[in-house]
Amino acid sequence: MSIFDPKAGMNPLPWLQEKTLAALEEAARLVDLANEPDTTPWYAKTLRERAGRFAGRLAPVVAFLYEAGQKAASHEEWGLLLEGGSAALAPWCKKWDIADPTKVALRAAGAIVADGLDEAEDKAEAVPPVLIAVEDEHATDLRLDIYGACTRQLLHAELTESERRLELWLLAELWHSRHADIAVVSKKFLPGDIDCTPEDTAAAYRALYERGLIERVALPNLRPEALAVRLVVPGRNDSKHPAPYRAETFGFPGARVGGQYTSGNVLGAPLPAAVASALPGWSAARLAEELGELRSRIQEHLGDDRAFIEQVELAPSGGTVGLRVQLRQRVDDDDDASLRLGVEQVIEAWGRSQAARN
Repeated sequence: MSIFDPKAGMNPLPWLQEKTLAALEEAARLVDLANEPDTTPWYAKTLRERAGRFAGRLAPVVAFLYEAGQKAASHEEWGLLLEGGSAALAPWCKKWDIADPTKVALRAAGAIVADGLDEAEDKAEAVPPVLIAVEDEHATDLRLDIYGACTRQLLHAELTESERRLELWLLAELWHSRHADIAVVSKKFLPGDIDCTPEDTAAAYRALYERGLIERVALPNLRPEALAVRLVVPGRNDSKHPAPYRAETFGFPGARVGGQYTSGNVLGAPLPAAVASALPGWSAARLAEELGELRSRIQEHLGDDRAFIEQVELAPSGGTVGLRVQLRQRVDDDDDASLRLGVEQVIEAWGRSQAARN
């Protein structure tokens, strides 16, 4: 006996009721999947949109076939399943006497268990980033879309000054990139590049990330201090699996001194005689401690508003061992002679203290 046999005399209503309700349950399961904690925002949004299209057509049909009435077919009644999924479908069925809500809930739970057997392994599968080379035939169109979208953001979006500077710098770096939509910047020098403090740079990076305007990309063979960032045009090149936000450390100690940009410098000095004679008896820990103390003395003497002492270390000098002082000084400070004199004075005083101690 078949429903498609006109001579069989079968009532098609129960069959239609069963099949349409089952299809509506599948729409609810799409929402269940969107509600999973590890479903990415892009997929969650897409799943809800698809579920909404299915439910918008199926729910009125189900309500009609079960003679639930026009109100049951309204979006205000069945629309809750677009948020709650199967858990919201069961109460709708109960309220309008459409089906046994217990059976609806059990079927949904069974599907979730069956689908979840290999779920952890499947979801753990890595998804490589989509890389579009600048030579690709669509690269130019994509870059024009990016420049156009970012320009509109800079004109109309409520961005802070540091956010605007960061976005402008990314656009400038994009022009020289090997990829159509990815800019590579230096975490070390980025604050100086955009003329912002490291703290403001980090805040701007996070704000643009949370707005969905940029994404971090894992490029192969990237330098440790480099950061690859995709400039995103929503709906055009946003990733289905974007890397989650990760805090980054921008800048480096001594990048600014006294509010001014700095440049590196290295000063050499002979090792005091008292230190040279005592050196063979020092352990590595003792040497590190003594050089650390010397660094602190030099820093205090020169002042935090003039230089930043990066490191003091031993260095070969003409067949003997001397001292090498690595520092950063303000770019507007070209008085190396004064700096050298200050460093040598501290080293001499350090040598006298070592002689007195020994």
